[in-house]
Amino acid sequence: MVESHVNTSALNSVDDDSKYKKFALSRKRDSPLLKKYQDALVILGNSSLGFASIYLLVGAVYLLYGGHPGHTTVEKLMNFFSISVEVLGLLVLRHKIKVNNSVKGISGMTMIMYAVVYTIRIWLAVPDHWIHDVTELSIDASFGFISLMLALDILRAVFVTHRSSYQADLDVLNVKFLLPGCLVLACLVRPHFHTWTSTYAYVWSSCLYMDVLALMPQVVMMSRGGGKVAAPVAHFVAATFFSRIEDLSDTVLYHGSTLQSQEWCSYWLIVLVQSVHLLLAADFMYYYVKARRSGAGLVDDIDMSALIMEV
Repeated sequence: MVESHVNTSALNSVDDDSKYKKFALSRKRDSPLLKKYQDALVILGNSSLGFASIYLLVGAVYLLYGGHPGHTTVEKLMNFFSISVEVLGLLVLRHKIKVNNSVKGISGMTMIMYAVVYTIRIWLAVPDHWIHDVTELSIDASFGFISLMLALDILRAVFVTHRSSYQADLDVLNVKFLLPGCLVLACLVRPHFHTWTSTYAYVWSSCLYMDVLALMPQVVMMSRGGGKVAAPVAHFVAATFFSRIEDLSDTVLYHGSTLQSQEWCSYWLIVLVQSVHLLLAADFMYYYVKARRSGAGLVDDIDMSALIMEV
């Protein structure tokens, strides 16, 4: 009896130790620091890794055997980097929605604007006499289709799948004012080059103005959100900002050497508009970088209170 009692006590002690270890392990897993790395593993473990692998493989083949006919390898790489950063920002948003089953903090107005911009970019980039040879398509006409599909998927989540979590009261910069405003502005002021038709110049200019304003509903929504910005949303804004830096550098480096004398005014108008685009988001980027360097909000939120006070 004594031996049996001792064995039972020992077994109970082992069970208690196991339960304690499991409890301690579960507490560690709930910690914010580990949650960040768990979320990263989720990204690497799901279809995102497969998508990224296929994307990079197709991109490498595309750049080697086609894409942007007549452009240098450096220019092709810069354009591919720009659109890849854009795709990454959209993937981060899409992953946030999938993990949280919520679109809280995401501007539906911004996603509508970008869906329109991507659609117009694809249409503008398809050659007039295209013979369905993929290698003749530019980056915007080929890989831009990926950005469009991701934007449409996020739109479906915002306005259909997870509409109950959409913060419409904070998303106040409405596209019903922004889109017509861009169309009217393109009627009044637009660049024009000798290789463009009047229709092409008008549509291209409208798209440029839409692209400049597309991010503004998201920035305004964040400024009204109370001081904390969901990290994936902030990463999306930052990714878009870096992508547009490449757009400006592409204009400055590669599109000023073959201009006719009467086209310089149009050229500098494009540079000015693209610079204004970056300046509109520069305040956000300052506090974004500051928050990241200080280590604040590395897990879930980034504190943008200083930006909100200025806005």
